[in-house]
Amino acid sequence: MTVQDALATWQRGNRSAAVGHLQELLERHPESTEARLTLADMRADLGDYVRAIALYDEVLEAEPGHWRGRLGIARCLRSKPVSVLRLSRPERLLECLQDPDLEPEMVAQACVVLLLRNPRLQPLWFGAPLEADLDDPLLLQCLPLVIMADLRIEQGLTRLRKELLRDSRLGARRQLAAALALQCSLNEFAWWVDEEEQQWLAAASADTPEGALALALYGRLRQRPGSSWPELEAVFYRQLEVPARERELAQNVKTLRPIRNDVSLAVSSLYEENPYPRWRGLSRRTALEPSTVLSLQFPHWIPTANLRQPEVLMAGCGTGRDLLTIANGWKCARLTGVDLSRTSLAYAQSMAAQLGFSEIEFAQADLLTLTDWEREFDLIFCTGVLHHMADPLAGWRVLCRLLRPGGMMKIALYSELGRQGIVAGQRWLAEQAVELHQGRYLLQQLPLDHPARAAMETRDFFYLSGCRDLLYHVQEHRFRIPQIGAALQELGLELVGFEVRPEVRLEYEALFPEDRQRTNLVYWEKFEELNPQTFFAMYQFWCQKPGNGLLDTKS
Repeated sequence: MTVQDALATWQRGNRSAAVGHLQELLERHPESTEARLTLADMRADLGDYVRAIALYDEVLEAEPGHWRGRLGIARCLRSKPVSVLRLSRPERLLECLQDPDLEPEMVAQACVVLLLRNPRLQPLWFGAPLEADLDDPLLLQCLPLVIMADLRIEQGLTRLRKELLRDSRLGARRQLAAALALQCSLNEFAWWVDEEEQQWLAAASADTPEGALALALYGRLRQRPGSSWPELEAVFYRQLEVPARERELAQNVKTLRPIRNDVSLAVSSLYEENPYPRWRGLSRRTALEPSTVLSLQFPHWIPTANLRQPEVLMAGCGTGRDLLTIANGWKCARLTGVDLSRTSLAYAQSMAAQLGFSEIEFAQADLLTLTDWEREFDLIFCTGVLHHMADPLAGWRVLCRLLRPGGMMKIALYSELGRQGIVAGQRWLAEQAVELHQGRYLLQQLPLDHPARAAMETRDFFYLSGCRDLLYHVQEHRFRIPQIGAALQELGLELVGFEVRPEVRLEYEALFPEDRQRTNLVYWEKFEELNPQTFFAMYQFWCQKPGNGLLDTKS
């Protein structure tokens, strides 16, 4: 039995046998890195993150810096942040954070776990008097790189920012203050600013490094001071140079069709003011054919020839994260991204240039205006767009027209059940009739058992454009699974399957073992009723247009 044999057994759906084969192989050949990594990957896919991390740890002990080992740990930490406590060496987290080939946000919540448990930082998180020295290595590394998506940390850092603003020794604490200013840039200055801070800021001047740094902590920096400190260069770059470059790019974005629909214009305006999502990097990937990627997710699916080197459309590509993720890990002939927002597209173009993807086509367009577009695609992604349209089904029909026979489409839609807590937050804020910054602050003051507080359980709450998209959107539809089924039937599309976490897949298979393809929507409806948070973020599912290679109907 070889590693390849075990992988074939896994892909046929016999997971326990595949794991057993690899364990036996490792007993005979404990030096086999490939067997150890493959077993770790399988453990992670089964949701057994503790044992997966132990295996990745063993690889890194034998081969420090091994890329797949480090990537495997980062994936586990993204899925289960508390598993960071099982790392044999805590510095593995710092290594992941500092690796330029790893997306920092993968380990962001694992950083939160360790920061909250750090005795030296406890006063900061729990309201005690602050010590003068808070230059913790992990904190200093995290602040410029990842959004601190935790309420206790946000409140502690907001208090620290105020202390730094009024500190006569700001220059002596400039490393910490500069790192905090970069964190504030990441969250788009979402934190609350009280009246005392407003008064200080009104009198501040950017003529000195101290004054420029104070203003940078609050997003009020407009120019460089006459003299500076080296620690401020990254702050100036992010707060002055990057926005200027994005404004220039936005002026040159190509427009396919003018936007005329009233709802589309309102949605476009929202994302012009707050491009979403803000992101900073991607993890390096070995590019695979899309048919290979999809076959691993959905073993029952039969690949079609046109997915070997497909033409890809990202309808509503926003700031480009999902589109560049595809460019980074999928072998594609041509990639096109369209979006309502020129500012978002400028951000996407900037990130594409930074990451070295020069062949992607970006254009501004309203999906509803592309009914006569003379293009066809083999793969279409539309994740987080249809539910912001006046008529989601009208937009979906346009996508179907643009999809070639046999082509695949990934759709994401808000769940009515999964989004109940967020809807409670939206309704409560609408009743208060307050602007975004004040709304965020007031939500944090609610009693712990208030239903609207559920809106603070998402990463999006912790940065401004994410929070506006989450709680202050101008248009939102939510769906139930029967509605999805009716839409698929009307559009003539075949469901290939939902993208879900490993633990959800396993629980579903235990409840409905007869549905080996995991495509029975009646069962999924029952499953969601039993587990309303299953699709807390969104339904994400793949469907196929009949034609060149229909779905396998075998059980």
